[in-house]
Amino acid sequence: MIRGRFCEKEKLDLEESFQRELDKKERELQEEKDRQKKELQDEKDRQQCDLDKAEQKRLDDIKEIEDKALADIEEKRKSEVLMLEKKAEAEAEENRRSENSRHRGKINRNILSVLTDLGVEESLGKKIIREISTGHIPNVKILY
Repeated sequence: MIRGRFCEKEKLDLEESFQRELDKKERELQEEKDRQKKELQDEKDRQQCDLDKAEQKRLDDIKEIEDKALADIEEKRKSEVLMLEKKAEAEAEENRRSENSRHRGKINRNILSVLTDLGVEESLGKKIIREISTGHIPNVKILY
């Protein structure tokens, strides 16, 4: 009986030892499984992070292109406005000169009419008016 109890005790010890070893292996397998799962999740997270960074870069690039296009459009618009302003100024100056020329012509024709009524020949009257308007005859001035 002692031998039977001893055998039984050895058997129980062996079973316990085997169960401990089995539990240890299961824990190690579970730990390895958890580690691989974590590594896989970490890799997925890194890939997602890389995708997010790439998407953000793409969006930043698009925004940069849009901003540049808007700046170019604004610069072109300003250039066109400046060109139109210069053109309008030039037209206004040309209109002013043209109007001034017409006005001076009208005054000069009136003076020529008076001079011819006084008996001055037309060609001499034109010469007198030209000399007065250019300042070659002192103390005489035509007010336009």
